[in-house]
Amino acid sequence: KPLDQADLLIRLDIILKRGAAKISPPPTARPQGISGHIRDLSIPEIIQILELGRKTALITLEGDENRYIYMNQGAVVHAVSGASEGEAAFMEILRLLDASFSITHGVTTQKRSIQRQNIDLLLDGLRMLDEQRRDEALAREASAPPAGDPTLVPGGLPVPEPVNEAPEPTA
Repeated sequence: KPLDQADLLIRLDIILKRGAAKISPPPTARPQGISGHIRDLSIPEIIQILELGRKTALITLEGDENRYIYMNQGAVVHAVSGASEGEAAFMEILRLLDASFSITHGVTTQKRSIQRQNIDLLLDGLRMLDEQRRDEALAREASAPPAGDPTLVPGGLPVPEPVNEAPEPTA
């Protein structure tokens, strides 16, 4: 059978496209970084690690709703939590107790809702959490029932007299 150049070029093009599809990742794929739970690696720890490495990344926190922290060359530049953005959103995110996180490297945003240094954000956020916990503890103490009479057991019954185990000698 004689060789047809057009047929050969078409077959060669198909073979090359198949090979390229097997080698190159899909164009939408982004390098995934660390993922886990904030019980194991806290939000301040994640931010400090990315800051130290001067990383540009998106931290996605998945819980009752998704929340996002954008970092550019190690600096927190934008945060989103529900309808909140910026520092207010960042402070809401710091309050999270139960969420999974994932870090996607190389994701950027044009928004710059946070201008402060990471250390200032973290210190203010942690101070706010300490004050909130203190206020909650004070409120619990204030709403607790009074200690009551130490001679009464729970339920208002008198404390029984101690029983002597050895009988007193009789004369």
